[in-house]
Amino acid sequence: MKEIKSLLKTFLHKEEEIKVFLYLLEKGESGVQEIARGLSLHRPRVYETLSVLLDKGFVEELKVGKRIHYKAVQPYFLLEKVKSIESDVHKLLPELQKIKDKQTKGISMEVLRGETGLAACFLDVVMYLKKDDIFYRISSAKDQQYVDSVVPKHYRPIRDSKNLERRVITSRYVGEQKKARLERSIRYFDEQDELFEHNVIQFIYGDKISLLDFNSLTGTIIKNKAIADFQKSIFLTLYKRLER
Repeated sequence: MKEIKSLLKTFLHKEEEIKVFLYLLEKGESGVQEIARGLSLHRPRVYETLSVLLDKGFVEELKVGKRIHYKAVQPYFLLEKVKSIESDVHKLLPELQKIKDKQTKGISMEVLRGETGLAACFLDVVMYLKKDDIFYRISSAKDQQYVDSVVPKHYRPIRDSKNLERRVITSRYVGEQKKARLERSIRYFDEQDELFEHNVIQFIYGDKISLLDFNSLTGTIIKNKAIADFQKSIFLTLYKRLER
């Protein structure tokens, strides 16, 4: 029950809203008087709470004779609610990114933690670049399946819709697990080279670089044109020397 209440707090901000919704979920359709008595709440508070729940789509109103009853919607509604919020956030991301970019214009550094932080680093690459841009990726990740599980689901659709080209340096083992794509060119480093055993991924894109440390689950995004150009030069020098 604690986990259920924690989830509901994402959508319902008052304790009474959660209590009334769970009451209706458990007891079925009920009138205001029954809800007030069952939860020891004053009727005006119940009316106010039901009004909020109706607006948010968590309960439905039923006419039973001359009385009005209320019932909780099916639990799968929560999943649709999450999808709706995710869709709205996705639509707003470009505008939110513009606001963020204005604030961090010039030089900045941001440290992000946990799997959500690493996912944000992936998403920043494709959100920041313009259509037909190129980004550079060097990977010493030890567990490609785990890396793929962290990549946000919107990353690839946005990347492909912008037709972003990429240059990649990684191990042959990881590279051969990926499907061949015209917009991606991979070069492989020597499997015996200890320089590439750090379980880290680096992106170079525009005037930014990001470093994803899968050991500590820490991502660092640096916006600095000089540093990005420097890292790009190092990448391209190594890229030219490695075999396909």
